[in-house]
Amino acid sequence: MIEDEPYYHGFMSREETEKIIKKEGEFLVRKTEVAGRHHFVISVMDEGNMKHFLIKRTNKKRLYWVNEFAFKTINDLIQYHLRNHEPLSPNGDVFLEKPCPKKEWQLNPEQIEPQVKIGEGAFGEVYKGLLQDGIWGARIPVAIKTLHSINMTVDDRIKFLQEANIMREFRHENVIRLHGVCTSKEPIMIVMELCPGGSLLSRLQDLKDQPSMISKINYVYGAARGMAYLQTKDIIHRDIAARNCLLGENECVKISDFGLSFIGKTLREKKLKKVPLRWLSPETLKMGVYTTKTDVYSFSVMMWEIFSFGQLPFYKHENHEIRPLILQKKAKLIKCLGSIPPEMDELRLRCADFDPTKRPDFIELEAILEQVTFIDRFVLTPA
Repeated sequence: MIEDEPYYHGFMSREETEKIIKKEGEFLVRKTEVAGRHHFVISVMDEGNMKHFLIKRTNKKRLYWVNEFAFKTINDLIQYHLRNHEPLSPNGDVFLEKPCPKKEWQLNPEQIEPQVKIGEGAFGEVYKGLLQDGIWGARIPVAIKTLHSINMTVDDRIKFLQEANIMREFRHENVIRLHGVCTSKEPIMIVMELCPGGSLLSRLQDLKDQPSMISKINYVYGAARGMAYLQTKDIIHRDIAARNCLLGENECVKISDFGLSFIGKTLREKKLKKVPLRWLSPETLKMGVYTTKTDVYSFSVMMWEIFSFGQLPFYKHENHEIRPLILQKKAKLIKCLGSIPPEMDELRLRCADFDPTKRPDFIELEAILEQVTFIDRFVLTPA
């Protein structure tokens, strides 16, 4: 079967292919969608340029072919071009030399065992399960996001995998870790670190067992550390909120949910669609702009959530009332519902400044909070 071949990388976009293949003659076979149908494509590096060849099928016998010769299986087709040094292109100048090996983060379905459904996302279900870490490694507990197989377009698949593509290089204790993706068989899966504490929002809303003041301050500090790390990677999150932070061991906060994130310094959107309105900065609402400083503004709203028992921001107002409130500079006037140390509230208001140039960035924010948490660990007692 094609899924068992080392050169088969499953569903993959052109852009991702270009990040993986680097050497002359190196190739892989991937799945894509053309006119609503699934097709296989050979992607190969030729003289520094990536070339893509659609694997076609004959009408009667349904044989696989690219240029001239047809075979019963894709593997027979690949082996023929490899062994005989037969060109893929009609003009005879593109050859297959060496299969591109799968990366460590490209998982096989046999490694993954979904067990208990723990949630539902925009594209599918989320499961608690186990991951076989390598061939002989231990089975470790993980969170598994799955993509619905039915009625999903190629854009849906790309958007689903975009989160994993952004997360691949992250290595920080306050950012959720990606173990890998599985795209060789349906359903497509993203496998991530499992956080036993669940979402930060749920923890804040537990009125019977409220976090201590020290814990709340450490939530803010941990989230700021994670965001400062992401800033060094030029990541704009675009959806900072308590619901998108998870709690690991010892309630260590981890930034998660990178479905809206992008890599870069600035992004402009002509139209704002399905956005987290109550967490948006004034400049995002006015001009559709996203920067590190717009994430800082959203962070100020999350700080309000942390010191307000996880209540919905602007909970007294309907959605259509939110935009005028933010643009009329009234958002800063809303006080936290619970107690908050004065220095933390002052920092929250700085992060919520209407003028983005007056807001600290996350690296500065981390440094400030490091001093605050150092002092408060010795002054505050658990609530």
